[in-house]
Amino acid sequence: MRVTKQQVAKIMKNAESDEVLRQLLHHVFEDKQNINVFAEVFFPETVTNKIPKFHQEFYDFLFSDKSGALAAPRGHAKSSVTGIIFLIYNIVYQLERYIVYTSQNHSKTVQFLDPVRNEFKNNKMLRFVYGDLTPSAARDDEGKDREDCFDVGGCRVEAVSFEKNIRGFKWKNYRPTLIILDDIEDDQRVLNPELRIKDANKLNKVIIPSLDINGRYKFIGTLLHFDSLLAKKIELHKGKIFKACDEDMGNILWPERFTPKILAQIKHDIGSIPFQQEYLNNPIDTTSSLIKREWIEQCFDEELSHEDTRKMKFSMKTLGCDFAFSDRITADTSPFVGLGKYKDKYYLINCNIFKGLSVNEQMDIIKDDLHAKYHYDSIGLEENSIKAISKDIQQWNLPITLFWTAASDPAARRKPDYDWSEKRHTVGKINLIMRLGTAFENKMFVIPYKTEEDKKIADRILAECTSFALNEGKLVEAGVHPDIPIGMGYALELINQGGVYFDFG
Repeated sequence: MRVTKQQVAKIMKNAESDEVLRQLLHHVFEDKQNINVFAEVFFPETVTNKIPKFHQEFYDFLFSDKSGALAAPRGHAKSSVTGIIFLIYNIVYQLERYIVYTSQNHSKTVQFLDPVRNEFKNNKMLRFVYGDLTPSAARDDEGKDREDCFDVGGCRVEAVSFEKNIRGFKWKNYRPTLIILDDIEDDQRVLNPELRIKDANKLNKVIIPSLDINGRYKFIGTLLHFDSLLAKKIELHKGKIFKACDEDMGNILWPERFTPKILAQIKHDIGSIPFQQEYLNNPIDTTSSLIKREWIEQCFDEELSHEDTRKMKFSMKTLGCDFAFSDRITADTSPFVGLGKYKDKYYLINCNIFKGLSVNEQMDIIKDDLHAKYHYDSIGLEENSIKAISKDIQQWNLPITLFWTAASDPAARRKPDYDWSEKRHTVGKINLIMRLGTAFENKMFVIPYKTEEDKKIADRILAECTSFALNEGKLVEAGVHPDIPIGMGYALELINQGGVYFDFG
């Protein structure tokens, strides 16, 4: 029988004794259709908004005795619903014997285990109704404690990182009766067709076959690619794809949490391409330019010259440099891009291009010319390009930050309060360009376009910034060779070091 939260409150108020109340609540919530009220009663710190209608569809999908797949937008509590509420419900009502929870990497896997442990240890209401279900440490074959799983209420719960080598699952003589696949795909790997095949083999040849003969898997996540594992399983099982809203910010999936204003701000903050993927479950083919021509052109200011910017008072000035590796005439150009922050805009204060210079000559340009002229608060250099003179840098007393360009940002960078007190930072090249594109899209840049020289510089920025595209997960050049965007990206990273930080992968 379906009950409401108000009816449960009445039961709790009028019960003759604790024992009667315990039995009543245990009986009421044994009915799976009361899972939403179960969530409100036992997990008020997790359920902080009005429960949306689509969560009931989500639970119906999870409780189904068949395997299936479902896509939901970021921020819509799919992991909380699955990894806390649904999982604990299965344990307290002994619906499963062996549950395997799989996520993308180790950190996400650990983040899943700790909240579940804490609920069983510290949730007074849960303990009142279902007794002491404090998890016990699981042990391996040699009797040593395992941090990746625990036993509770006769159920083994095991957490596994999808990125690690997996050889199947077994506990005593049991195979998993339920495998939860929660956002197992990686933003970078999913763009590479060879890695997609490897991941598909791991899922289809190792993980799924390890299920109990009557077991099932539930695959949830956000669509990262039209040929992703999730997309294929949704097609196979005729699963559902939820969107946070439509293109016009209407038909909002969770209106109590995501108003049109909030969604519009998110789109503004992260950019339209990531918004399409993360909130509309619509991965966009980015083989065309990552940074659109119209985004850059809207930043051109025909009333402003570079000479005018020399007279402005900026709250912060940064310089980003991408040194060429060779002093040959055929070497790449070396851009020196300066930005100045005035109010909430980033003004281009200089964009100097050199070619055929040694590393020492390029450093001389910074310390003897550009820094002497503009007095930057911070200067960003690519670490690998200055190895030959790295020991000499300290003696010049310049505000230098070294960047190491990698495939993706490190996990630590994903925190909005990232500590920039160190002088070396790893940055993902794709993320660097995506953040640069978001700043252009949001018209955060002001680029002088008054004089012929201004236009020459601006047009070169336009040509190079629109050259970057993604192909099979890798940055490719769809036009002229782009050097300026890297230097400009470093300057933007530095100028935003105390602000909001967005991660696209």
